[in-house]
Amino acid sequence: MHNRARRAVAVVAVGAAVTMGPGVTAWADGVRDVFVLAAVDATAADSSVAALAEADRSRILRIQRRLRQLGHYRGPLDGRVTAETTAAIRAYQRLAGLPVDGVPSRVLFEDLDAAAVEGQRLLGRL
Repeated sequence: MHNRARRAVAVVAVGAAVTMGPGVTAWADGVRDVFVLAAVDATAADSSVAALAEADRSRILRIQRRLRQLGHYRGPLDGRVTAETTAAIRAYQRLAGLPVDGVPSRVLFEDLDAAAVEGQRLLGRL
């Protein structure tokens, strides 16, 4: 391997948050979700990690918006997992009968989305 070319491979699998660098966290929704980031050089690895981080921020932002619509979250809509975001997720999970772990997962978003859609449907009937 040439001195200037570096290989980077990151594999994330589990049901928890995994910090991949400053400000970059990957969320795995269970063992069925495995993220593999592979690159021939560090630049490609950085862009893969950045894309994963952006997807996580987007998911967290959508979760924050849904939690706010349902009256569970009053914090900033910034796509960051803070103590306030985690507390709102836990409160919603408790009320919805979901496992209470505070993790902004895909399953949580799907449940929040269904609850928001049902709420809009019921309001439309009034």
